[in-house]
Amino acid sequence: MSEIQPRSEGVKGMYQQVQLIGRYGKPLGVLTLSDAMKFAEAQGAGLVRIAGIANPPAYRVIDSSHYQEMLKKPKGKRGRR
Repeated sequence: MSEIQPRSEGVKGMYQQVQLIGRYGKPLGVLTLSDAMKFAEAQGAGLVRIAGIANPPAYRVIDSSHYQEMLKKPKGKRGRR
C-alpha cells in the first residue's frame, strides 16, 4: 500500500494570496499561492487548506508523518452535548 502524502500540486490556484501557517502553528504571513507552495516544497512538505472561507484563505505547511496521524484520528460526533 502506498503512503498518502500532502501534495502542493493539488492546491487549487484560484486564490491570489493565502495566509500561511508554519508547521508548529506560527503565522508566516500573507504570501502568493505560488510562493507558499515553493516555501512548503523547500521544506520537503506540502500545503493543507485549513480555513477556505477566510479572506485570504489559510493554508498550513505540513509534513507527511503529521498528515498520516491526522488521517488516522477518529472524528468525534458533532453536535453531541
